[in-house]
Amino acid sequence: MMNQTGPTKVRGFTLAEVLTVVVILAIAATIVIPMMGDTNDMKAASASRQIVSTLLYAQTLAIASQQKHQVVFDTANNRYEIRDESGNTVADPVNPSQPYRINYANHPQLQPVAIADADFGGTNTVCFDTIGRMVEGVASDTLLMSQGTISIQAGSEAMNVLVEPVSGRIHIAE
Repeated sequence: MMNQTGPTKVRGFTLAEVLTVVVILAIAATIVIPMMGDTNDMKAASASRQIVSTLLYAQTLAIASQQKHQVVFDTANNRYEIRDESGNTVADPVNPSQPYRINYANHPQLQPVAIADADFGGTNTVCFDTIGRMVEGVASDTLLMSQGTISIQAGSEAMNVLVEPVSGRIHIAE
């Protein structure tokens, strides 16, 4: 006896459907996976821009107040701060009850950023005079005639913030 109920339907995906899904996943993986990788380049760029803004702020304070202002880099402790010509730390413009001090060691979004080096004519301090030029220090009116450099390191990524002599122009170089 034969059972004649008709053809049985098998449910599943066709080869074309499976290949389409695999191709879409491969394309998505080539776009998404590199974005999930190393973010050290973005962290180094962010820290560099933060330093540029700090230097510009110190330069602007020197011009506006007609007093020398300096940015002191402490590479050993991975931090920097703005000081006035008396050596007092300047107040943070966002939170005036706090000093203007940036500490990468305590900055969770910018780990593993490090200030590798800060060199301004052999010192770790850049001083701006009352017209925004780099000078040798608060006790000196002698212009600093060499380029100042702050080196930022985040993993294998490195960036440099440069302060030009005479003009005081501040910019980022990779």
